[in-house]
Amino acid sequence: DLTAIEFSSLISVMSPFIIGLVLTFFLVPPVKFVERQFSRLAFFKSHYPLTNLLSILISYVVIFGIVIIVLVYGMPQVFAGLSTLLTLLIDALQSLYNNLEPLLADWDESSWSSLISGKALRESLGGILTSLTANLEGIAGTVFPKLYQTISSIAAGSLNTLVGLIVSIYLIADRKNVAYSGKRALYAFFKKERATQILNLAQEILTIFRRFFVGKIVDSLIIGILCY
Repeated sequence: DLTAIEFSSLISVMSPFIIGLVLTFFLVPPVKFVERQFSRLAFFKSHYPLTNLLSILISYVVIFGIVIIVLVYGMPQVFAGLSTLLTLLIDALQSLYNNLEPLLADWDESSWSSLISGKALRESLGGILTSLTANLEGIAGTVFPKLYQTISSIAAGSLNTLVGLIVSIYLIADRKNVAYSGKRALYAFFKKERATQILNLAQEILTIFRRFFVGKIVDSLIIGILCY
């Protein structure tokens, strides 16, 4: 389909800018937080460009340092834990089947044998167990390693990620002018009341999304610490 190919090409070209916007979305709050800490000092309060630069530098170093630590040390532990969980699940299924064997042995003597024979039931349960075991072993042995390799390669070697990082730095460093230009363009295309409504809606959406993601990060951090 020509439309799908053109859309895929457009997404590929725009991916650095999409990555930059996503990084900007997540990194603006920590940058503002660091700026507020610097602004308490008289020197940095009167030198905003330096404060802005240091805030961006510290935020990026801390956030990406945490991401790298998680990828290098945390992700293998997570995948190892999931693999162990799947192994335990496979053993539990096998144990369940073994415990059902005495019941299946007497199945033909029960009143339910008129609906299905013990041999057919045993074969059905055995087939289901074999299929589940094969699928779980495939996930543990194939999907997890490939997923980890994919995440690591994207994070480490993607040119789009590098360009997106540069875009996000520019947007954060010049965010006041970018926001002002966006507002001017919005008011130029829409009436004042409608433009104000759009701005308020956009601000509310950003706030909801940020709170949602912060909540999920905190939940995941707590669960990760407890499981680790």
